[in-house]
Amino acid sequence: IAEKYAPNGDPSKLPAYGALYEWDELMQYNSTAGGQGLCPGGWHVPTDAEFQAMIVAAGGTVIPGAGGNKLKALGEGFGGGAGTNTSGFSAKAAGDRDAFGIFYGLTLRSIFWTSTQTNAMNAYHYTLWAEKDTIERLNVQKYNGFACRCVKDASTGLNEKSKTDLYRLYPNPVKEKVTIELNDFPVNTSYIIMNIVGRIIKEEIITEPKTEISLKEFDEGIYFISVTVDGKRVEKRIAVIR
Repeated sequence: IAEKYAPNGDPSKLPAYGALYEWDELMQYNSTAGGQGLCPGGWHVPTDAEFQAMIVAAGGTVIPGAGGNKLKALGEGFGGGAGTNTSGFSAKAAGDRDAFGIFYGLTLRSIFWTSTQTNAMNAYHYTLWAEKDTIERLNVQKYNGFACRCVKDASTGLNEKSKTDLYRLYPNPVKEKVTIELNDFPVNTSYIIMNIVGRIIKEEIITEPKTEISLKEFDEGIYFISVTVDGKRVEKRIAVIR
């Protein structure tokens, strides 16, 4: 039975703000980063790296944490913390519930869990404050009740092969190695891997119809693999997890 808490303990707030969850309950007692937890099938609880990638993609920064207004729904926050929602993330200040069952911060802050733990007791979370543009990345005990935004799983590529596909890419997410498998193997085939801000991290000519690429040296995060076959380029997203 999924346990959840209404903001301020008031069920009437659930439609507007959503629920608050303790980390273990949210993750369904599975400590694997990127696990499905209570998210619907085909979705998962975001990792710390995915949350960071989202912040950067929305035009913010992680260190120092800035750009929170871009993540807030219109009408959320005030003064220097008024939401612009240019990202479409539409964060609502649902507040939180502490380990003693006391509610705080409704309309004053939004706190979102990630699925990345720092140790057996704590996990990373991100806080948006109503009065300022900052984004705080902290870790606290899993007994606290915070909100969650689920992330749609990246395609594994295992069932994507068709006559119109240039290649398959698997597994995805990946821990150490990813495979590029070409539908056909024409000449003039290559790939590049870029980070979330578009910097090329790795590039090579493809000499086999199935190429295995080591990503051991890559930091955890979101990357883009672009394969060019006879001048035609197809880009796919991949998540590296640890």
